[in-house]
Amino acid sequence: MLATRRTLVGFGLALLGLVALGTAATVVDARNSEPVDVARALRDVVSDAAGAAVFISLLLGLLVSTWEYRHRTMTHSVLAAPRRDRLLAAKASVGFVLGLLLAAVGAVLSLAIAVPWLGSDAPGELGGADLLARVGQLLAGAGLWGVLGVAVGALVTSQVGAVISSLVWLLIVEPVLGALPGPVAPYLPSHAMQALLGSDTGDLSAGGGLGIVLAYLAVFGAVAVVTTQQRDIS
Repeated sequence: MLATRRTLVGFGLALLGLVALGTAATVVDARNSEPVDVARALRDVVSDAAGAAVFISLLLGLLVSTWEYRHRTMTHSVLAAPRRDRLLAAKASVGFVLGLLLAAVGAVLSLAIAVPWLGSDAPGELGGADLLARVGQLLAGAGLWGVLGVAVGALVTSQVGAVISSLVWLLIVEPVLGALPGPVAPYLPSHAMQALLGSDTGDLSAGGGLGIVLAYLAVFGAVAVVTTQQRDIS
């Protein structure tokens, strides 16, 4: 339990740091343009700076799914809940809720930093429909990637392997594939998530990004359920 608490605290501190740095960079960039588009700056703060919550939600989803394999308590869980699909669904629910909480914290922190920095016009933009929609997209994205992390973790089972493979995919493999000629980039997970968060990808709408993210989630989730039910756990 102590290691679990330390891990959660570490991820929380990482989220705060990433959001704070990302918000500062976004606001400085906005203030360097004339005139300052406050509404757009606030939207960018939510989708870009607070978007770090989506990445951390994925990692936490991986941990939620693999903790029991790492600490060899999966057998006890299966004995207590023989329906493995329900056990996996419960973990997916935890991943979704953690994603929502992280996104909410990220959004509140980023706006708390950006609003006073952007000046007296910023508070009046907080109730804008576009900004609220951007916050909703952030919540949806973080929740869904928390669930995706659970599904990927259930497939890999190794906590270290799941985290490393996910980082290699996101930081190395996907950028390389996205740079290849042809219509590959729009169908990659990170690109779809950026579109869902409201970033200007140029080739994919927020709705299209949501559809692709849900498709990945459906495929990984289905495979995770099948492999979890068939896996020999001892």
